[in-house]
Amino acid sequence: MPVYYLFFRGEVCLCPSQYFAFAPVGRIIGSPFPESRYHVTEQLRKFADDDVAVRALVLGAIEAMRSDNFAHYFDFFSDDARWMMPAQQHDVDITAARRFYRFTSKFRFDQTSDIHEMVIDGDTAYVRLTFDGQLRPKAETTQPPIRAFSRHIWILRRQRNGVWKIIRDIWNTPGKG
Repeated sequence: MPVYYLFFRGEVCLCPSQYFAFAPVGRIIGSPFPESRYHVTEQLRKFADDDVAVRALVLGAIEAMRSDNFAHYFDFFSDDARWMMPAQQHDVDITAARRFYRFTSKFRFDQTSDIHEMVIDGDTAYVRLTFDGQLRPKAETTQPPIRAFSRHIWILRRQRNGVWKIIRDIWNTPGKG
C-alpha cells in the first residue's frame, strides 16, 4: 500500500492511501517511493518544490523578525507589498512599513511563532500564523518587556522570476479576552 505525504495544518503527515479519501483538507506533496510503481507525477514534484520554497520564505521572514537585523525582514516582501495594520484606515506600502517598524531597532523580539495553516494554490499561497511573546529593550535593560501578541495572514505570490514573496500582511492584535 502506498504512503503519501499529506500537508495539513503546518505539518507534513504520512497518510496511507486507504485513508487519503477521508483525510481533512490537505494536499499530497509526494511519495516516499519515487522510483517504484507509486511514482510521483511532475505536478506533485512541482508542488513539493513550491512547498519547500514557501516554507523557506516563511521561516526566513520569521527568523529575520527575531534577529538584530530586522531590516532583512523586508527582503521577503515584494516591492508592491501592502500591510493591513490594526487601527489603520488605509493599507500601508513597504516604505511606510519600514518607517513603522523603525522602533524595532530598540527591541529584541522574544516571541514564539506558530504556523497554523499554509495553503499553496498555483502561483499564490497563504499562511496563517501567530506571534506571541515579549519585546525586550536592548539598551535600557531596567525597562520591563512589552507583551506582544499578533495574528497574521500572509499572502504570497510567485514573482515573474520564480521567487516567492509576501505581497500582503494582514494582521491584528486582539484585545484581552
